[in-house]
Amino acid sequence: MVRTNDSILFGGVASYLVNYDDEEKLQAIVKQAPSSASSILHEARRSANRNTRFIEIFREAGFDFYKIDTDIFSPAIVSVNNMKTGRTFTAGCLDLEALKNSLGIA
Repeated sequence: MVRTNDSILFGGVASYLVNYDDEEKLQAIVKQAPSSASSILHEARRSANRNTRFIEIFREAGFDFYKIDTDIFSPAIVSVNNMKTGRTFTAGCLDLEALKNSLGIA
């Protein structure tokens, strides 16, 4: 479960096609969508613990999956193409260092 969640949080990419009228609102939604926008990872990146892995998040929640802030359960990058306008909004970034660390790759 830890490697799967780390793979999504730090290396996952999701793309969506939508028909949406309010592009400002759409852009705001996309900015909040990737895992890096979650308060958990945002705080970890601001602190010395830049490479927080899911196991640490899970441990802090007392190993209770349902106590974890749901904002964390998102891919690293989210891209949304608005079919009404042709504009694409992308937010987030891959964290290959954290992903390699999780998977034990040197």
